[in-house]
Amino acid sequence: MNYFRKMVNPKKVWVSLLLCSFCALCSNLYAQNATYKKSKLEFRIGGGTTLFFGDLGVPDISSAAQSLFSLDPDFLDYNVNIGAKYNITKWLAIRVDANQGRVHADDAVVNNNFRKRRNLSFYSDIYEASVVGEVVLVNLFHWQQLYRFKTEIYGFSGIGVFHFNPKTKYEGRIYELRSLGTEGQGIIPGTELYSRNSTVIPIGCGIRKFVKNTITIGLELSFRKSFTDYIDDVSGRYYDKNILLEKRGAVASALSDRSKDRTFASGAFRGNPDQNDNYSFIQIYFQKGITSEVVFSEKQAYRRTAAKIHRCPRFN
Repeated sequence: MNYFRKMVNPKKVWVSLLLCSFCALCSNLYAQNATYKKSKLEFRIGGGTTLFFGDLGVPDISSAAQSLFSLDPDFLDYNVNIGAKYNITKWLAIRVDANQGRVHADDAVVNNNFRKRRNLSFYSDIYEASVVGEVVLVNLFHWQQLYRFKTEIYGFSGIGVFHFNPKTKYEGRIYELRSLGTEGQGIIPGTELYSRNSTVIPIGCGIRKFVKNTITIGLELSFRKSFTDYIDDVSGRYYDKNILLEKRGAVASALSDRSKDRTFASGAFRGNPDQNDNYSFIQIYFQKGITSEVVFSEKQAYRRTAAKIHRCPRFN
C-alpha cells in the first residue's frame, strides 16, 4: 500500500465527522428548558479534516479553478484547533485561533495520466495563527419564535500567518524538499529558496448549537487562501537534472523528476505557476464561556417575549 494512503483513511474521517455532526446538531434532548448565556469571552477547542488544493492536490493542474469538486478524497488529512472568542455584541465577535494540521498528496494514486507519469509526492505539517471577525447571519433563537432550535448560523473572515515544510519519502528516508531547490531555486540567477512562512486569508461559515449554560458545539467549514505556491514544493518548470546533480547532489536531482518511464525536458511545466496553493478545514468544535459577564441570555429573552404573547387583553 502506498505510504501516504497509510497516513489517513478518508472514509473513516468522513464517517466520524458526519456522525459527530449529526449527534451534536440534531439533538434536543436536554436543551429545552436550560438557560443559554453567551459570555463576553469564550474558549474553544476542536478538530477535523484538512483538504488540500495545489499542484499535487487537484486532478488537473492546467485548471485555475479550485473547489470541493476538484478534491481528491484520498488526500484528506487531520487538523486540531484551539482558540478564544470575544463577543462584542450578540451578533458580532472577534476570534483568535491556532490551528495545526497536515496536508499531503501523491501522484501515484491519482487517475490522471500526466500526474501518474510525473509521480511526485509530498506531505507537510501546517502551523497557523489567525484573527477573524465573526458575524451571526441567522439567529434561530428569535426566528419565528422557534426557541427550541437554539442555533446560530454565522460567517467569518480575517487574516493569519502559517508555517509549512514540504517533505517526501525516497528510498526509505524522509527528505525536506525546500533545501534541495528541486526547480532550480537559488541556482537560476535572480531566484532564491522560497520561504516556508506565508500569509493566509481564512473565510468560511459555520453552525453552532446551544448545549447547556455557556456551552455550545459547532460545525465549521473554511477555505484558507494562501499567498504561496510551494506548500507542495511544486510550482513552475523542470530544471536541468545534470546541473542539480552538480550543484545540489544526487537526491535533489532524483526528487526533481521522479517520472517512471522517461524524464521531462528541462523547461517543461512541472506545476501551475499561475495558481497558489490553498487548503481548507472542516472542524467540529466545543465552545465554553469563561467569564461571568454575558452579552445575551436566551431564557430571559424568552420570558420577556412570552410575557408579551400571553399578556391578558385590555378592555376599555
